[in-house]
Amino acid sequence: LLQGERKMATANSDSHRLGHVVGLPRTYVAVDDDRVEAFDEARFVASLRAGRAFGTTGPLLSVRLDEAGLGDLHAGGTGILHVAVEAAPWVPVAEWRAYVDGELVHRAPIEAGASASLPLVFPRDAFVTVEVEGPATGLYAEALPGFVPFAFTNPIYVDADGDGRWQAPGWPDRLPRTIRDPLGGD
Repeated sequence: LLQGERKMATANSDSHRLGHVVGLPRTYVAVDDDRVEAFDEARFVASLRAGRAFGTTGPLLSVRLDEAGLGDLHAGGTGILHVAVEAAPWVPVAEWRAYVDGELVHRAPIEAGASASLPLVFPRDAFVTVEVEGPATGLYAEALPGFVPFAFTNPIYVDADGDGRWQAPGWPDRLPRTIRDPLGGD
């Protein structure tokens, strides 16, 4: 993304042995009509290719930058990031994190059923992503051993200069910690 490669992030199950949980993590793709009888493969694929999706091992996300949703282009140098989290009662949720151009810009507590807002300022075109995480405890840990309640979004692109297109930010002088050391042992 820093160099302009628009790859869509998805979550997938990778089970190879008996005893491994199948079907987790999952990718949720936004569609206009989610009724089974209204399924349209071409529209589904177009929505996924546009990045209107998030991956999860439990938490469900709704994320917008003002009116722009996942995969959309937000116009302007400022915006309010809106995050809402839902989860089954047995899926712990504890924290949400906001990233701009891969750099952590905000982290705060959140619980299932809650929402949060964050004002952001963009000196140049950028991209925004969100993560939500909780501890693997209780029934969640028993039902899904080896998993952690976690969800991530595809980016919302920011056209800060208002020219109608997104310009990739390019490599910074120092890569964000999330890229240098994604496991946090920096």
